[in-house]
Amino acid sequence: NVTLTNNTIRNNGAHYYGGGCHIRESGDIILMNNTITANSAVGWAGGIFSTSEACKLVNNIISGNVKSMSSGDANGACAVFGSAIHLINNTITKNNVSGEDGLRIYGRTVYMYNNIIWGNIGNDLYNECNTNDSTYAYNNIIGIISGLTFFMENENNVDEDPLLTDDYHLLPNSPCIDTGNNSTPELPSNDFEGDARIIGSSPDIGADEFNPSAPPITSTTTVLDTTTTIPVDPATTTSTSLLTSTTTITSSQPCTASFLYGEHSNETELLRCFRDNILGKSAEGQKLIKLYYQWT
Repeated sequence: NVTLTNNTIRNNGAHYYGGGCHIRESGDIILMNNTITANSAVGWAGGIFSTSEACKLVNNIISGNVKSMSSGDANGACAVFGSAIHLINNTITKNNVSGEDGLRIYGRTVYMYNNIIWGNIGNDLYNECNTNDSTYAYNNIIGIISGLTFFMENENNVDEDPLLTDDYHLLPNSPCIDTGNNSTPELPSNDFEGDARIIGSSPDIGADEFNPSAPPITSTTTVLDTTTTIPVDPATTTSTSLLTSTTTITSSQPCTASFLYGEHSNETELLRCFRDNILGKSAEGQKLIKLYYQWT
């Protein structure tokens, strides 16, 4: 049996299986409270590859992992094989898996409770289980589902932006807050960083439990005005005075693009690229950026 708890597994690589974590042919596997990010593999599973009799993933962050092969044995950021699979309060997001899957599951019996599986490049979930198997999904936020889309039971699952901070905490207006399943078997008593798991009326969805008395620190966007040249004497243009001002906007709410499309969506990333590499290069563009954040 293998148990991994409270680890940070980051910046590793594998030629084929499991860039961050590869556990194969074990008895039971438990992964709890781990952060598995920025790992890569050429073939199967840039983040985790596991195959076992029983596999349980609880309160894990699986994000930013890369799998570069886009055909053949190309199977996502997290590939889990097992007779019995339990996925409880995990956050699986922002993985880049060459058009494949954020999570791929192969199990005789699969239970999914309170997970965020959303915002991955490619499918978010690929269900490899066949019609003789049983997959149960309750109170999850799941984006694009592929493979066998049949679930034995499918209750309160939605495709909606979970509204996460860059470090995977829930924003105050996240739809994940208090919307988890109170009947989750073996619900952990704490979240991924040790906070109490149920603070409101129900558990939150994902690895983080939002604490209204200590909300996440929000980011500050600073927009610099263009440097303005003002003639000292209208008759000459050689003597100038430079005026530079700074406008700082701080908000706990996502900007309009993030709200409409999702914080880590392709559309929002494209707009950020346009902002930084096109608009930000000219005085007129910088004024537009400033007005955008003011109006937001």
